[in-house]
Amino acid sequence: MSMTNIGTERLVLRLVPFEGLEATIAHDAAALHRLLGVAVPPEWFEQDWLAEMRLEQWRDDENYRPWSIRAIIEKSTNTLIGCMNCHHRPMDFVHGDTTRQAVELGYDIYEPWQRRGFGFEAVSGFFTWAKARGVPWFVLSVSPQNVASNALARKLGATQIGSQIDEKDGPEDVFLVKW
Repeated sequence: MSMTNIGTERLVLRLVPFEGLEATIAHDAAALHRLLGVAVPPEWFEQDWLAEMRLEQWRDDENYRPWSIRAIIEKSTNTLIGCMNCHHRPMDFVHGDTTRQAVELGYDIYEPWQRRGFGFEAVSGFFTWAKARGVPWFVLSVSPQNVASNALARKLGATQIGSQIDEKDGPEDVFLVKW
């Protein structure tokens, strides 16, 4: 698996280049199509705020690049079905009296493709890629009302380690996963 694309059985997790984040902020679907090689659905632009935040992180730290936003593309149809990203590059995560290298991962599978196992496949594919780069620990923050993401966390073997209030998303349960 390359730094730019992570492949799974049915998916490609394609790193969105710097210019792609700029195109997302500008709502430039044509530029994104050219850069990613897929048509970009309207749902992609609902997270333009996220592209702006990740672009700033990339500007501040070139080492954040491989952990930034990835388009989740279904191989058989070459369709963009969601996105994923890390909140930061690998860093020390302290839980109790133990410190681990970890990343916090967020993901979104768009409505027409939900409940088909794409979320599990994308997240586990990313976990495998990250583990090969020395990062076996992952943090997931999930709304208690998000039944599908809570089920996915359990399927991934996650352990709930706490709760928090996110200023954008509200209450979240925090999970730790070792891959």
